[in-house]
Amino acid sequence: MFLIVDNETTPDTQNESTSLLLGSLRELRCEYAIRKSDAVMEPNGLEPFVGIILSDGGLARGEEVSLSRFRLNLQVLLGTTVPILGIGTGARIIAEAYGAVVQHRDLFEPQDTTVEVLNQSVLFDFLQETIRIKDDRADFVAELPPSFELTARSERCPAHALQHRTKELYAMYFSIAAAGDAGATIVKNFLRYAGTAGGAL
Repeated sequence: MFLIVDNETTPDTQNESTSLLLGSLRELRCEYAIRKSDAVMEPNGLEPFVGIILSDGGLARGEEVSLSRFRLNLQVLLGTTVPILGIGTGARIIAEAYGAVVQHRDLFEPQDTTVEVLNQSVLFDFLQETIRIKDDRADFVAELPPSFELTARSERCPAHALQHRTKELYAMYFSIAAAGDAGATIVKNFLRYAGTAGGAL
């Protein structure tokens, strides 16, 4: 079973990326549970899960990620041994929790860009060395935490994807919808990897 931590801050809404994420889970017949990021959850409540996904969610321009609203206990969450994937806002939460420097563009217009895949990562299996995405985030990781390595970048964004050097922590700093078919493939790669390792697939 997978745990989806829902970072959408607007009540009773579901963005396109969340819909695509749930569609991928259903397509691969993965069991899952959804918890809001401010849900109360004890550490032993994580035991049933073979993988965790921190979903994307809307942030206003310049708004900071509030790690304090993680009543799930972020330290316990990131301390688990199961694979974790952060998408968009979820990726930023992981990066900032480990000390990444996040900056904001003052003048920003979304546009298509080519992302270069830099090394072998489970997220990019079955994909080309470059993928096209719609870069629609005004914030970006300007400086990686020392414990992470860069796995994808573009001319517009120095860090589109990163992963922990020793833990099963993966961060995709763009939405599933922004990458189209490639976004869906990345999510399925993670689900298959975590599910196979945990005996769920």
